[in-house]
Amino acid sequence: MNFLTRLNFIPQHVAEAALSIICAADPEGSAANFLPHKLVLQLLALQVRLCIPWRCMPCKSTLLARRRRWIELGIFDRLMKSMLVEADEVSFVDCTFIECKEPHPDRGWTKIGNGLKIMVICRDDGKIIAIKVACASKAEAKLLQDLLAEKPWLAIQWLVGDSAYDTPDNRSGCAARGMHMITTNNWPNRKESLDVPEERAAAKHERWIVEHVNAWLKNWRGVATCYCRSAATYFANLTFAVAAVNGRA
Repeated sequence: MNFLTRLNFIPQHVAEAALSIICAADPEGSAANFLPHKLVLQLLALQVRLCIPWRCMPCKSTLLARRRRWIELGIFDRLMKSMLVEADEVSFVDCTFIECKEPHPDRGWTKIGNGLKIMVICRDDGKIIAIKVACASKAEAKLLQDLLAEKPWLAIQWLVGDSAYDTPDNRSGCAARGMHMITTNNWPNRKESLDVPEERAAAKHERWIVEHVNAWLKNWRGVATCYCRSAATYFANLTFAVAAVNGRA
C-alpha cells in the first residue's frame, strides 16, 4: 500500500490544485477509518494509468464509492475545465481511435473496430486546449465543428489538421469563426491547392506535436482502451490523463 501511494502519476502541483477543488465540493470526513482524498486520488490515478483490475485494487469499495460521488457532484467536470489551457494563435487538431471492450452509449463502428474517438486541440507546446469524446462513426471534420460549437470562446487564428479536415464545409465553418484551416494534404482531384505552399510545409513539419499528445494520452491504459459502461466514468478516467499531459513542465 505504501509503495503504491509513492507512485505519483499526476504532477504534485496539479494534484494539490485538484484536491482544493475536491475538498471544496466534498469535505473530508472525520472518522478514524476515512481514507483521505489525496490517497483516493492517487489510487484512482494508479488504476487508470496501469488499468489494474478492480479486484486487485486495495479499498476497492471505497474507491468506487468515492469516484461515483465525485461524478455525481460534477467534480471531474470542474477538474477538466481547470486543467485546460488558453488557446494560442497556432493550434493543432487530430483524432485518435479508442477501442471499446464494454457496451458504451457513445460507441460506433469503424473499419478498425467498435469504439470511440478522442478529438484534441493543442498548442505548439503540447498543452491541451480542448478535448471531446464522441462516437467513432462520425467524420472528423464534423466532430471538429461540434467541438468548436461547444466552445465559442476559443480564439485560434491558424488551425492545423490532416487531410481528414480538408472539406469545404469544415473550411467554411472555420472561416465563419475567423479561423484559417491549414491541412497537410489536399484531395487528389483538386487542381489547385487551397493553402499557401509555405503554410502546408510548416503544417507537415509541426504535426508531430498533436500526434505526441495523443500518444501521451494513450499511455494511460485505462484511456487507450475503454472498459467503462458509462460515459461519465470514461470522462473521469480521461481527466487524469489530461492532468498528466498539461501538468508537465
